Amino acid sequence: MGQAIGLLFSKRGMLEGVHPISANLIRVLAATVVMTVYFLIKKRFFSDFLKLKQDGIFPRIVGGAILGPVIGVILSLVAILYAPMGIASTLMAISPVLLIPLSRIIYKEHISLRTIIWTCVAIAGAGWLFFLK
Repeated sequence: MGQAIGLLFSKRGMLEGVHPISANLIRVLAATVVMTVYFLIKKRFFSDFLKLKQDGIFPRIVGGAILGPVIGVILSLVAILYAPMGIASTLMAISPVLLIPLSRIIYKEHISLRTIIWTCVAIAGAGWLFFLK
């Protein structure tokens, strides 16, 4: 539901002329502010930065940050700009459906009924955008 609402706000901004890269920057900055405040309140802000000293962690985090929040979100914003919102959001939400069987096959993880139910709820949350204009 949160993802869908964020996509609605993003699309509205992009229809007003904001470029997808700028829209992504606004989303990342807002998330950074919220997460910084949260971790400062929880007194975990600085302790989490110390974990970056572990071997191999920093390049993985940078790679994940570039692939996910930068490239992935920019492409998702381009998708909602040019495709119907319901189709784009449902396709973005399909990753758990693809990853659950892989998790079972590759990692031999137990897939619970709860996992399946909440995956369906997540996809339904994305799918309700079909009903919005």
